[in-house]
Amino acid sequence: MGESAIFFTISVLTCFGIAVWVIYGAFGLGALPMFLIKGTKSLQETKNELSNDLSKIRERYRAIQEKYARSHTKISKSDQRLLSNLKKQERFLVDFQGNFSIKAGIFFKKGLFQRKTRKLTYSRINSRVCRRFSKY
Repeated sequence: MGESAIFFTISVLTCFGIAVWVIYGAFGLGALPMFLIKGTKSLQETKNELSNDLSKIRERYRAIQEKYARSHTKISKSDQRLLSNLKKQERFLVDFQGNFSIKAGIFFKKGLFQRKTRKLTYSRINSRVCRRFSKY
């Protein structure tokens, strides 16, 4: 009696796991062509976006500091929180920009980055993928 209950529980959990795995895999296989067609932003666009965000954050930070420097008043709690949040965002963006530069360097080295148009090209990637799958 006890063994059959354990086997039944294991088989129900296995069926549930297989159903989740099939749905997860089906979405991935269905979404892959859409992601390949859609493409990604160029590296230059992403760099520009990062630098714009960073300059906006620094400008807001500077404006809040100047507001209290001119009036010689104590910084309010809300502005202190805002300054600390802006500082955290700035650190995050600077770190992300550094990591992004490293990743962009990898694209340059591997030849996945087209120097003339400054965009990622999928033609080289697709040709490699097609060569791999043509063997089957």
